[in-house]
Amino acid sequence: MREHHGDHLSLPLSHAAERRILADESIDPSWIHAVGDSMKSGSRLVAVGIAAVTILSASFLAASPAQAAPPTVPALELPAGISGDYSYFLEYGAVSPASRQIPIGPATTALQIYPPFYPQYELDCSLEDAGGAVVAERYWDEDEVRQPAPFVFVVPAGAITVPGGPYTVDCMSRSESTARAAWTMTVDAAAPASVVLNHAPEKETRETQYDPLNGGSLAWETPVSLGERLRLRGEVGIWFPAGSTYTLTTAISVLDDETGGGTAAGPAADVSATAAGDVLGLTLPASIPAEPGGAIGVSAIATSTVPGTSTTPEQVLERRWYSRLLVVEKAATQTSLRLDRTVALSGRTTVRAHVAVTAPAGEPVAGTVTVFVDGKASGQAAVSGSGTVASVVRLPRLKRGVHSVVAVFGSTDTLLGSTSASKSVRILL
Repeated sequence: MREHHGDHLSLPLSHAAERRILADESIDPSWIHAVGDSMKSGSRLVAVGIAAVTILSASFLAASPAQAAPPTVPALELPAGISGDYSYFLEYGAVSPASRQIPIGPATTALQIYPPFYPQYELDCSLEDAGGAVVAERYWDEDEVRQPAPFVFVVPAGAITVPGGPYTVDCMSRSESTARAAWTMTVDAAAPASVVLNHAPEKETRETQYDPLNGGSLAWETPVSLGERLRLRGEVGIWFPAGSTYTLTTAISVLDDETGGGTAAGPAADVSATAAGDVLGLTLPASIPAEPGGAIGVSAIATSTVPGTSTTPEQVLERRWYSRLLVVEKAATQTSLRLDRTVALSGRTTVRAHVAVTAPAGEPVAGTVTVFVDGKASGQAAVSGSGTVASVVRLPRLKRGVHSVVAVFGSTDTLLGSTSASKSVRILL
């Protein structure tokens, strides 16, 4: 197993939190600008770790189409992993419908905040106008958050104008993970002097969960070749739940070990996912300006959405994978396929696929060949040796008709995968 280097969990920063981070002289402000609105979990003030800075520049994140690439395209299999400590963002209130309005007005002088999460170490809140400008802010430290709720937020005199708004109260707490809540407040001249902000299910409009996958840590420093396809494979639904709509986002950067930073190199190519949500595939562009012996950072994000209703919140899930991969030159292979028969009387007749993988002289072969029938994986065989290595895979019982068979050798740390020419078998009865 490769060394574990931790996951990168991010949650959009509130404006107040970003300013507080920028005011901390121990933090390089360029980290904030490089990462956009992201922050690293497990830290109260550090916005993001070095690895995430080089990867998650918002300008280089590209949404990709959802259709899956053919499974017969050879690829290097890497683990998607499982989810870890997640962060979340809860949103309440809306201008419409009226049932979701939360009032605030010129007479409002205090907001009684009952956070919908446990503020273990801190609570950082701000009041913002419709343009995002901060009207007021309040920070409760570790000692103060030990006091029972509500946390009283004072609204400055004259801060709320009619007409105006909507206004937003944005609160965040950071510990091992990050919790954030925001209340959209509608201006109402009749709003009371004190308004309660809490977890009101009837007012909730959206729940967003930011969930890191640990597979990137398990794949840390895996050798890859530019132009190679990667498949990040996990359990069914690991990338997105059934019934959701989703977008796929990727980013690649060329890492600089001397400075600890990197240069953004754009998104991956041919990004796709299986309908079951268990595999996200991407291709490393051959044009990436990285040399053998160097390293690249690869980020893959699946953002899925289950629509809400007038009474239930929209559900958003962001699953994120990041890894540092080593750039190498891999040897090309050739995969050949021969069927022991091309015509069979019935599906009861045994049909065997004879597969062979050839690598350049002196290159050891150790990997897996998968046989596909009509595009569906139908058998595997391990191959090991040097030069040309062979194996036999027995095909499953086939129905009447003509079937297409191909063999695929998956990429390894030293060899590029390859796909055989297609062969056909006809079942008569």
